Amino acid sequence: MKRILLVLVFFGLANSLFAQIGQTLKEVKEKYGQSYTDGYTDPGEDGETFYYISYEEKMETTHSGSYTRIKVMYFFDNTPDSFCAMWRGVEPSSETNPTVRYFNKDMVRVKDMTWKDYETNLLYNIEVLDGFCITTCYPDFNNL
Repeated sequence: MKRILLVLVFFGLANSLFAQIGQTLKEVKEKYGQSYTDGYTDPGEDGETFYYISYEEKMETTHSGSYTRIKVMYFFDNTPDSFCAMWRGVEPSSETNPTVRYFNKDMVRVKDMTWKDYETNLLYNIEVLDGFCITTCYPDFNNL
């Protein structure tokens, strides 16, 4: 899987204004700062782990009022040149409808609660769980 993501990065398919996919850990830290939490994921089925960093951002919207958005970015390891492979955003579930409207306007719905940005080959999936809207962004590996 790591090799596929590297190919995406080198061909420029993984860069988007909305996503950090393809940016290095160094670039993300320069953009968002040094105030983050970090760690490693539990091993997946293939035994691989990913390094992650999590940022909190104060938000104010019509739908949710004031809240803290959490954005977690996943990297291959914790070296400065490691690439972002996926990100997740966590917001109140009241942000689900505005997010769906945004995706419907700018992307193609490929299945229920999943949209594709064909310019970047990125998929965006929304899950509503325990009062939260969780948006996950990752490359479309089926159409490289």
